[in-house]
Amino acid sequence: MKYIKKILVRVIALSLILSTLNIRAVDVIITDSYEEEVIVASDLFSRKYEINTYYQEMLKGRYTGEIYNISPSITSPYRAGEIKDEPLNDALLTLNYIRFLAHLDDNVSLLDSWNTIAQHATLVNGVNKELSHNPAQPSGMSSSMYDIGALGARTSNLAWSSYSSSLVKDLWRYIDDSSSSNVDSVGHRRWLLNPAMEKVGFGKTSNYSAAKVFGDSYNQIWQYDGSYDYVAWPGSGAFPTNAFSDNMPWSISLNDKLYDNDRTSEIKVLLQNMDTGSINEFYQGKSYIGSEHFNVDTTNYGVPFNIVFRPDGEHYIDGQTYKVTISGLYDNDGNETSVTYEVNFFDVDQFNTNLVEQNNFYYAEVLNELDLFKGTNNGYELDRQPTRLEGLVMFIRLIGKEAEALALNDNVSYFTDVPDWGRGYVNYAYENGLTLGIGGGEFGSDHLMQARDYMTFIMRALGYDDMNNDFAWSSSLEDGLSYDIISENMYTILKNKAFLRDDVVGISYIALESIKIDSIGPMTLGEYLGL
Repeated sequence: MKYIKKILVRVIALSLILSTLNIRAVDVIITDSYEEEVIVASDLFSRKYEINTYYQEMLKGRYTGEIYNISPSITSPYRAGEIKDEPLNDALLTLNYIRFLAHLDDNVSLLDSWNTIAQHATLVNGVNKELSHNPAQPSGMSSSMYDIGALGARTSNLAWSSYSSSLVKDLWRYIDDSSSSNVDSVGHRRWLLNPAMEKVGFGKTSNYSAAKVFGDSYNQIWQYDGSYDYVAWPGSGAFPTNAFSDNMPWSISLNDKLYDNDRTSEIKVLLQNMDTGSINEFYQGKSYIGSEHFNVDTTNYGVPFNIVFRPDGEHYIDGQTYKVTISGLYDNDGNETSVTYEVNFFDVDQFNTNLVEQNNFYYAEVLNELDLFKGTNNGYELDRQPTRLEGLVMFIRLIGKEAEALALNDNVSYFTDVPDWGRGYVNYAYENGLTLGIGGGEFGSDHLMQARDYMTFIMRALGYDDMNNDFAWSSSLEDGLSYDIISENMYTILKNKAFLRDDVVGISYIALESIKIDSIGPMTLGEYLGL
């Protein structure tokens, strides 16, 4: 019996979080729509955690000192100058963070020769006091110096600012691309979000800045053989609000090896706010008002197939979800197709302040998202010991049987100490063999729940029979460890401290995931119970 029913708990791969909690991270099994909701919610919080970690790393120790090893000179005799490694590395990390947000490879590296070329581009522009991709040769500048600068100007994103800027700030200006001269193509953005990007070079002279983004040997999209469907900004899934301002245009670059960029006249974009239900439509021939915008561009800025759209007066805040649906596309075999994705905005700064490394806060967030863990008027109260009734309610929700339990609320209680609001939960648990009470006709509603109490619920739900000696209440933690339901580290923690609502969340999250019974296949807890 024990060996037939031994399970492999399949925990969703929240690898960074799981390593903190010492829970094994393995594959996900999707079995039905409910489990898909669990996976989506878990993936969303995992992505937020990853973005937050990357964001903090990007901010940590950012260099604020003098940026030059050798200062440039925009008066004769001209000198290109040389930027220190620290500001170059800050810019590189920011670029890779930006690419990470768009689900692109974030392993772009600096090329010294490109740094030199980009620096010369800013020198020529600085001397001319004009931002140009085709600068004139300044009077008194040698042809060799000018040729390097002209090459850099032709192959770089360029920026000018009337205020003190930085390489990092200018990268975000490239990503913005909301000005009237840039919004049609968002070309600066597309070069930074080029899937083929491997190398970059940065330069800065006075108020002029450059990021060299392509050349003969690197970053050529037509030579790229990597796999991608599209590149969107903002990227799908969790996305930080501070990386997308209200006036920024949305954009999606479609892989022209998959999608026909000659057939664009039927393209239509629907942008739906999933919280308010409002829908913005974008298509060719529509009259746009205010800051609304729509365009399809097939010029060679990175990926040569880009759709840009911007609603009027939209305000992106923490917790909002937007669904993007693009229809009227054709693949290169002539078949009509479409693209759909969602963006879930979140406040990365606020997310960081909520980070509680020592408890299961993230699991509480996931379970709360699924209406399985609702907290109290004082929040999640993860540091408080739960009562037996609180633990049972959590468990009934966990197996998806709250509606059935509430339907029993008007029945006579099997125990004398159950409050009216909890009667259905306890009745359901008793009728389905999940609880036997504490004796003397009492359930023990107000008694503090112990770790072995909750583990007993879990063991019974997973099919282990304490009446048949599969396990015992008194040794349920040890039995849970032997059946690989909890890790050795979690066992040690539960054994040596008070059992908290935090622990209810941690154990519940593990039990919620798909399980696999030998030779039977994947099923949910509720399915395993036969409920």
